[in-house]
Amino acid sequence: LASKLFEIPMRIVHNLCMLLSNMYAVYRLKPNLFFMIFVPLPVMSIAQYFIIKVMDRLEDRQRKIGEQSAAGTMEVLKEIRTVREFAMETEEADKFAANSGYRASIEEYGSGLQHIVFLSPLICTMNAVRGTTTYL
Repeated sequence: LASKLFEIPMRIVHNLCMLLSNMYAVYRLKPNLFFMIFVPLPVMSIAQYFIIKVMDRLEDRQRKIGEQSAAGTMEVLKEIRTVREFAMETEEADKFAANSGYRASIEEYGSGLQHIVFLSPLICTMNAVRGTTTYL
């Protein structure tokens, strides 16, 4: 705890100083370049913050579904004779398949969201800034 207490503020101050010094250096070189590089950063940061919140919620859902599937499987395995006696094997298998499908759907949606909404704009913005600054 003590190491984190002193390390985190030092890292924040270090990164803030690096950002401000780079912003000043780029502004002194070419103001147009400064506005092209640093003006989109707050907008992109806010968008990424909300995307990460959505992805965290999806991850929580996946975890809960996985826990429910594991609990259901353990219950079925523990009471295998009871399930076979009442012929509920197919119902339990269908329930497990539905949960697995739902979990896979959430995982696929989260992965697509991450690649399309999170990484693609970041890569496109970096390439656009690089290309534009080359020809300024």
